[in-house]
Amino acid sequence: MRSSRGARSVRTRALSSQIAAATLAAFASYAGAQCQYSVQSWPPWQCSPGWSWFNEGRGLNNFGAWCGRRPMCAPDSGYLPIYCPPNGTPQVLPMPPNAGPKGAEANGINDSGVVVSYSYQGLNGSIYVGCIWWPDGSITEIPAAQGVTNSLAWGINNLNQVAGRTGNKPYLWSNGEMIVIDPSPLPTGSGRAISDSGWIAGHGGDVTGTSGRAFRWRDGVLEILQPLNGNQTSEGLAVNNAGEVAGISRRYVTGLGYISEPSIWRHGSAQILPLPPGYGQGWAMAINDAGVVVGRAYAAPGDTLPSMSVIWANGDVYSLQTLIPPGAANTWLPIALNASGQVLGQSGATMFTPVDQSFADVNGDCAVDGADIAKLLGEWGPHEWSLADLDDDGVVDGRDLGLMLGEWTAASK
Repeated sequence: MRSSRGARSVRTRALSSQIAAATLAAFASYAGAQCQYSVQSWPPWQCSPGWSWFNEGRGLNNFGAWCGRRPMCAPDSGYLPIYCPPNGTPQVLPMPPNAGPKGAEANGINDSGVVVSYSYQGLNGSIYVGCIWWPDGSITEIPAAQGVTNSLAWGINNLNQVAGRTGNKPYLWSNGEMIVIDPSPLPTGSGRAISDSGWIAGHGGDVTGTSGRAFRWRDGVLEILQPLNGNQTSEGLAVNNAGEVAGISRRYVTGLGYISEPSIWRHGSAQILPLPPGYGQGWAMAINDAGVVVGRAYAAPGDTLPSMSVIWANGDVYSLQTLIPPGAANTWLPIALNASGQVLGQSGATMFTPVDQSFADVNGDCAVDGADIAKLLGEWGPHEWSLADLDDDGVVDGRDLGLMLGEWTAASK
């Protein structure tokens, strides 16, 4: 299972186009295949005989640990934050000391097992206070910025930096300090995800009107991400180390309501993710460094097709249900995705793990073939955050090419 890579300095790309063309021509005849997945699910929590609640997944790290929440047992009506170690049993996290009757939940987790989210404070749970659960059992609260009440934590990276929202503005929490991000020209904003390379993705403004926009931020610079053509608003929900953002473009259609299209922003430009035949709407919920995206497809307005969990890889869309063993449980919404391609489903906290995926599969489609060669050659030379740097020495070069060819699967498929 590939772990996340440490930060490297930005480097210059160098590659001979003649070498690239010759190598690609040699392998152009093979088309990749999509992964098959094993399925792991956890039984519901037993509140009393005949009464139980399902877990709800929220965050996933690169080793398969996840976090989320479950409803409290009656007569209580709040939430309990939960954490599950890799292949382990979900366990309830300690309740933050100032949490009210509505409890707390867990939204994000990094590779060290640090969990972030927020607790509900006050009798009616109307105050949200960000929380960090450390592996030693201690809890750090993230106080709201001066003059406001709430501080919600959504995502955490492997540097223990947290992204969230305080009042009506996004923030970065780093080394015990809150840096409030000015969302201008957006009137408001919320940070939803943060990468190890320091990108924060989020959205601001009125996402149900015409002013809502996705954004990405790093090192003090905020970039507005415009919606797909024909749409009115955009939302950023996830980001990878290359700064690619996954989310939604949305428009309002009289008589039909809001129509959402799954979107990805590369180099600041919106691109639509393809939908299965007959489907006219979708959400892109998570993205990893291979550019794989997971989400949900919905029927076009007026159609009766059931919603479908989907995976986008190498420019194609796949139904998750067709990639798991017959009879295995599907998931209502794929909520998180890690570097090794594992997918966490929100409902019931179901885990989908790629079967027999090679470390040299740098585009995440479960085949080592010409598409991976193309990615490797496109990132030849010193390159920051490249999955094609298979030996992790900071340079994509002949040694990485040799490792990839040693994992070649085209001849056997």
